Amino acid sequence: GMIDGELDRLARLKRIEPYVHIVDMSCPVDNPKLGTGYVPEIAYVLSTWATANHGRIGVVVIDYAGICVNRYMAEKGIADDRKRHLVGGFADAVRIQVASKFNTPVWVLHQLAAAANKKSTAVRQHHTDAAEAKNWAENLTFSFQLGVPDETTRCLRMSCSKARRTRLPSPISLRVDGVFSQLVDASKEFLWDDQQSRFIPIAEANGLIAPLTDLLLRRFRVAAAWACGLACGLAAWAPV
Repeated sequence: GMIDGELDRLARLKRIEPYVHIVDMSCPVDNPKLGTGYVPEIAYVLSTWATANHGRIGVVVIDYAGICVNRYMAEKGIADDRKRHLVGGFADAVRIQVASKFNTPVWVLHQLAAAANKKSTAVRQHHTDAAEAKNWAENLTFSFQLGVPDETTRCLRMSCSKARRTRLPSPISLRVDGVFSQLVDASKEFLWDDQQSRFIPIAEANGLIAPLTDLLLRRFRVAAAWACGLACGLAAWAPV
């Protein structure tokens, strides 16, 4: 389909701007300490905003856990061997200090370990492959992972490896749109083929499915005709 231009994206941004508040906690020049306080600092920033704006927080997105931990450790002079504990405990700290406090869902972004990013596109990534802490998802309600993009199609699979109180959903297909630095739904363009371990265009997939469907229909007709002939034969030989 057509790719939205910059003006179209800017117009959409203007519509949602009153409902979105972005806080730069990357240790900006004008406030170099902002982003070094781990989860308590995030909770404080949210509380300050909610009080000043008399607003309810609908959802929180934290991008991302690993760098929050790194900056906190650097600021406090914490030894490296504590990193896995801080990363592993990040989700529970967010649950207590943010999700429960503000009664809101929270999305926490994190990265996979370097070894996981070297796997093939066919592999479904797992939360135990999280960087620094295999217990990353211990206190998460859901854990979603992005797979390695296919070099040809730039498609990847997003899978869910943990879901409390519900069944694990099937992976979905996404495509990396490098021009606009975003992930877009690829389900109408490409289909993942488990047998070939690759993404194939929908048109090609339809071309593969149609002959198979025709073959099955032909076999069904033959079987039906054979069954009908057998039934007629039995009827003709049945005693009266």
